[in-house]
Amino acid sequence: MDRARSLITMTTTADKKIIILGGGNMGSGLVKGLLANNWNAQNISICEQDSARRKWLSKEFPQSEIIRDCVTPLPPSDVIILAIKPQDMRSVCQRLASHNVAPETLFISIAAGVPTAALQRWLGKQTPIIRCMPNTPAAIGQGISGLYTATATDITKKELAEEILRSTGQVLWVTDEALLDAVTALSGSGPAYLFYFMQCLQESGHDLGLTEQVSYELTLRTMLGAAQLAQQQGIDFAALRAQVTSPGGTTEQALNCLTKHDFKKIIDEAVKAAASRASEISLSFNKD
Repeated sequence: MDRARSLITMTTTADKKIIILGGGNMGSGLVKGLLANNWNAQNISICEQDSARRKWLSKEFPQSEIIRDCVTPLPPSDVIILAIKPQDMRSVCQRLASHNVAPETLFISIAAGVPTAALQRWLGKQTPIIRCMPNTPAAIGQGISGLYTATATDITKKELAEEILRSTGQVLWVTDEALLDAVTALSGSGPAYLFYFMQCLQESGHDLGLTEQVSYELTLRTMLGAAQLAQQQGIDFAALRAQVTSPGGTTEQALNCLTKHDFKKIIDEAVKAAASRASEISLSFNKD
């Protein structure tokens, strides 16, 4: 019975019509995830203003409708995903409000720093809105998204948002919208921190005499293997670090160097700086 109910739910959900405003990396990544999870391509429309990007989207998703812009009324939809730049959000939402979008349409915003209160001012106070902060690994189905919505949001809307975002990876809910700033700083921006660390590791290996390619492969496989090991063992990172660190050994020497230069403080300040910037962006939208 449960399996049958699950299949019915999946079929019903996959029939929902989605419009994604913004065909950039995150927007196209969402489409890839949905299609990989058997979403009907003909139920997905992508709105993109850039002509070169529209041409690419048409080739990449030939069965989906590619729309030039949202100046004219959009096709009827169950979900509209706002995957546009924060600075464009106000004008786009006000245009959408003028088109009399169906009141039951769910809006999912993946724009960093644009608060729910601002979105509701522009779209209408009764509009169901869910804010989401994904990250770039969503493009390969390995992302993680932090979600927030008002407690009054219908449970079916929340489940629909989860279904959509799970097509790109894992989903976590936060109960306080301000915590999305922390999500942005940790996981939203986090891949860039790791890429920078990987870049530094590769360059250090090259400085020690390894070829760029060998150093690249060693760095890549070390990061990938470490993440998978952490996932499989399910213990905290400090314990995993201790497993690799023999007293008086090479790893301990390296970690002592990181500690001496207060590596923890550097990371802490970097993440706090990102969170502070996300908070500043949110406050700027609350002023208009």
